Amino acid sequence: MIVRGKVALVIADVVAFRVFLGCSVPSYYQLVEHQPGRTSEVTSFPPSYAFVIGGWFAALSFVAVCVIFLVIRILMALFSRRKTVSGTRII
Repeated sequence: MIVRGKVALVIADVVAFRVFLGCSVPSYYQLVEHQPGRTSEVTSFPPSYAFVIGGWFAALSFVAVCVIFLVIRILMALFSRRKTVSGTRII
């Protein structure tokens, strides 16, 4: 079974959204906990930085899932054993 393009994009979107939430939300709360008080200590990254990193991981996961589905589609087309009566491949 070959996964169609729209279904592959929806799956890639869902995976990217879950990666974004899975990376950003825990990191945000961790960065909020480690913010300095009123003393002059060394500061950490601002909490909004967690969403930047989560966005990068989400974009990478979106591209990775699209590439995986593309490779599967190419391999299925190359190694398809289905043939018509005249001997040509059905894609």
